[in-house]
Amino acid sequence: ARTYLDGSFTLGGWGGSVSGQVYQGEGTARVPVEGVEVVLNRSRRTRTDSQGRYSFDNPGAGPHAIEAQLPARDDAYFTSPSNVQ
Repeated sequence: ARTYLDGSFTLGGWGGSVSGQVYQGEGTARVPVEGVEVVLNRSRRTRTDSQGRYSFDNPGAGPHAIEAQLPARDDAYFTSPSNVQ
């Protein structure tokens, strides 16, 4: 399975949030991936929901690093970067 970390993040206001989606597949055959661990700034962690979505509330000001960690399986790999800023 090819897995992508969607780099479309949302920041709004002082509190704001950082959110995105992890999915597998190509083109229009994208399937959300549940249960992928996503890490914000190497400290805050969450897992994707049934639609592959994740969100971090109140990330603070400045740039943020997001990293997805796939399960340790031979058939799991990224075809796009596993981290974004």
